[in-house]
Amino acid sequence: VLPVAHPDHHGDVASALEGADALPGVERLVASSLVEALGPNPQARSFAQFESAPIRLAVRQTTVPDEGLDLGITVEPRGSNPDLLPDRVELWINDFRYEVWDNLPNKNFKRALNIPRDVFRSGSNQLSVLAFNGLGGRSQESFVVRQTPGMLQPNLLGLAVGINDYGAPKNGGAGDRGFGNLTSAVNDAEKLTALLHKDFTGAKRYFPKGAIALELDAKATRKQLTAALANLKSAKPDDLLIVYLAGHGTLLTPDPKDAPKRAPGQRGFESELDGKFLFCCPDFTPKKPLETSLGAGELFDALVKINCRKVIFLDVCHSGQAAETNVIRRLIPDGQGPFIMAACEQNQLSYEDPKVGHGLFTYSLMQAMGPDFRSLDRDSNGEMTCKQLFKYVDKKLPELLAGTGDPAKPRVQFPICFPQSPPDTVILKK
Repeated sequence: VLPVAHPDHHGDVASALEGADALPGVERLVASSLVEALGPNPQARSFAQFESAPIRLAVRQTTVPDEGLDLGITVEPRGSNPDLLPDRVELWINDFRYEVWDNLPNKNFKRALNIPRDVFRSGSNQLSVLAFNGLGGRSQESFVVRQTPGMLQPNLLGLAVGINDYGAPKNGGAGDRGFGNLTSAVNDAEKLTALLHKDFTGAKRYFPKGAIALELDAKATRKQLTAALANLKSAKPDDLLIVYLAGHGTLLTPDPKDAPKRAPGQRGFESELDGKFLFCCPDFTPKKPLETSLGAGELFDALVKINCRKVIFLDVCHSGQAAETNVIRRLIPDGQGPFIMAACEQNQLSYEDPKVGHGLFTYSLMQAMGPDFRSLDRDSNGEMTCKQLFKYVDKKLPELLAGTGDPAKPRVQFPICFPQSPPDTVILKK
């Protein structure tokens, strides 16, 4: 804690720096920087000086009428500082980015809209308006409206990706990537997809139709994955979209070639530095990491263009980085977004086990959706919520992990989710 520039103290910072040689190096640097930036006697500043412009969201109805919902949006700039004027406004319906106004002129922003009824999902819907300024500041205003249930049942759709084959070292680089092939990712994607189609879709089931696209090994290129995500835009608000990724993951670092090699059965490699989470496509190379992978930001940016309920499963090393709230917060309104379950924390590996023929995270998902469905459905209503699913996997995964690997070197893997407190939203029914 620095003895300078505290908002409740207006003393001379320069005098506070007397004897600065006794301060640790970082504190000396910060204290000197404060004096250089603000002068020797900085005054307390109001946070309002840096806030984004305030928003007014006017909604007259709390239930969506047949003719659609009318609303008004007003964003009023604070002062004339160009860095603080709103330059982007977004309108969200749940986790669907409905409209964007970009490169705004430096004046009041006003819009009146009518949103058709078929844009809303059954039950509660959160309208959110976000305003951003040039410094990256953000303000938000939200309002909840209800939509009466429609006549159409939800369908199940999605994308399942499994990659085992990352190429032999002699063929151009698996060795310098720091990892080898996997054994279970393809099987995981195939079996999980088959289970979802078999147990949850059909004429007399909760989802009348189900269509989860499979992209395996060499077909799971960056180009193919981005195209597959774009094809999901036909989803309806009450549909459920499941995205499942199994393969190698990495954190983009300044020097990926320094990442240590890992033994077979460990999905990915560690890095000592935090970085951008990437799902590695089969041709991944550290020489062109962004061109041979799918980044977490890209995945979520594609998902916010799809208007439906969403669940994301990531059986990938370091996948916890993709589920970090600070990553998602840049893209979606507070408290919203897809439900995400990641196999491990950002500094952990996701393990496979040849005894069960699956990644342990995926195996626990399949047990929850299959033979153990009734045991976690404690109220016996035939429904599985996000909260129930995560609670089951959080308990099951460590139990499965305890029976694998070298007892002298116990493996550690904890699943995480976003939001951190899983909602009671129903995702599957039998």
